[in-house]
Amino acid sequence: LTVEAAGWQDATAAFNQVATGISQATGEALLSCTYDAAAQSLRLSNPEGRYSRMQVLSADGRLLQASRLAAGENVFALGTVPAGVYLVRVQGDGVKDETFRIVL
Repeated sequence: LTVEAAGWQDATAAFNQVATGISQATGEALLSCTYDAAAQSLRLSNPEGRYSRMQVLSADGRLLQASRLAAGENVFALGTVPAGVYLVRVQGDGVKDETFRIVL
């Protein structure tokens, strides 16, 4: 089951999105983030190709993974990452940076 929720804001923290297996879309569906616990993978949908890079950070800010983003679907394996709370920062030129919180 995938549910799209545009413009959702987490008012209690400095994060824009929470990705817990339900797809979250930002703004005008420029980006969505879904964590698939069964496949232990992170899916970032970048339909217009406006975002060009992503980073997975630990809760204490350590960089665990960094990658370039292509237009369309991007899938990243997180099977070696231990259970916990992580941040996914997505950046591009000319667009607002987005940060998702994922719970593994």
